[in-house]
Amino acid sequence: MSWDISEYFTGQQGTIFIQPDGPNSEPQWLGCHELPDIAAPRGDITRRFCVDKNGNFVLKLRAQGPSGEVTTSITTYSPKTADWLETHGDCPMPLYIHQGDCGARDLFASYQRGQVLARARITNDGETGLVMRETADAAEMSWDVSAAYREKYWRLLLTALVTVETEAANNIVVSNNRQCSGGCGVALARCTTLFNCNDAANLAIANIDVSVDGGTIWAAVVGPFIADEHIISGVAFPISDTLWRWIVVRSTDAGVNPLEIGYSDDNGANWNLVVVGAVANEEAVWGGAMFALDARHIWLGTGDNNIYFSGDAGLTWALQDTIADNVNMIHFIDEHYGLVVGDQNALEYTEDGGVHWPAVLGPAVADDLLCCAVIDKNRWWVGTDDGELWYTVDQGANWVQRIFDTPAGSILLALGLNDMDWIDEFCGHFVLWVTIGGNNFGLMYRTVDGGFSWEYQISAQFTGAEVYTSVLACDYNKAYAVGGATGGVTTIGTVTP
Repeated sequence: MSWDISEYFTGQQGTIFIQPDGPNSEPQWLGCHELPDIAAPRGDITRRFCVDKNGNFVLKLRAQGPSGEVTTSITTYSPKTADWLETHGDCPMPLYIHQGDCGARDLFASYQRGQVLARARITNDGETGLVMRETADAAEMSWDVSAAYREKYWRLLLTALVTVETEAANNIVVSNNRQCSGGCGVALARCTTLFNCNDAANLAIANIDVSVDGGTIWAAVVGPFIADEHIISGVAFPISDTLWRWIVVRSTDAGVNPLEIGYSDDNGANWNLVVVGAVANEEAVWGGAMFALDARHIWLGTGDNNIYFSGDAGLTWALQDTIADNVNMIHFIDEHYGLVVGDQNALEYTEDGGVHWPAVLGPAVADDLLCCAVIDKNRWWVGTDDGELWYTVDQGANWVQRIFDTPAGSILLALGLNDMDWIDEFCGHFVLWVTIGGNNFGLMYRTVDGGFSWEYQISAQFTGAEVYTSVLACDYNKAYAVGGATGGVTTIGTVTP
């Protein structure tokens, strides 16, 4: 059946999927099921009053309470065999609603608009029309569903952003939270203030490339290090109700000094330097080498295999651990659970904020592990220099490779799956670069089903050596990627609906 293409969907253009085995498992299509409505309470408004001198009520406070459970109902005819929701309805599972003009109804990737209901539970089931005296109406089954939260997503398009910076960008960092217009200032979307950590031109000081409008306009500010020292990684976090601190670390040393970081509390206008450790010529080597939960929980990994920790917004640093090889990326989900990956399959995790770092056998012997993500204490993701994507659901006791699509004729380059960034257990983004017919292209990937399937957007042809090396995920529907210089300027791309 087909429909006229218009700007609105009909109910017949929707479809339902569930993941009985949870995120990162195969979605199952619920054919011949109906889901007409969703209710997502955002929190009731409470009003508070005072009485003025004339005895009139004056509104003094409006406060919104917490959001409620997302609820819906699913119905279908009573089948002669067991329905998916009858056999798999006892445990929480993701529930997906997709809408689209074209494509097979049972194909998860065939959508233009979608939403996931996280950790959906069946709260009631019923059956109607089971035995009737006269009518021949179909018997039906129904399920009431309650979910923890809902996220919406749309198809993405890749756009190249314009900058005058000429050197490669190694890491992209966000420096603001979402804010509504009001007493705290103007409205800000997530990822309004961004900065890139750039290489240094020959005999020059490396710049920080800054945007305060979500990437439309970029302006260079001079970084904190001396000439010929590249800026490899950065973090940002609030230190007051109005100020954010930026910390950047270098990947080269023009002399024999120990590692240094630079921090700024005024968007790069002024910098302070802090020495980290005492190892001569120590450097950070990858864009994910530094990670900050907040001002009190910052980790930094180096090419000398060391992990340093700062609990005072970067003013002092203490050695936490030394792993088997270079540290490429560190990621934490809270102040307890974290993961570090490095060259030659090096991998360690912690459950106590880095007091202890047990070693775990990584997924790819002899490969360099370039990036990682911790979903929870048991579920991790890792990307390799060979462009492989691996996951574990048991703290690394067993690893499974997730195969994903690449463009026809593409060849993964030596630096493969360079970076990843996850929003939650359903949505993640990663970047890699490939050659097609001898030409370089960057790929930005996204999953909305926990990693079982990945959709990609491909860049225009690049003339530089490396394309995308770092990704920043703002939400389900927006991400940025940066990389090497092409056409004489830094590569910056963004995906949006």
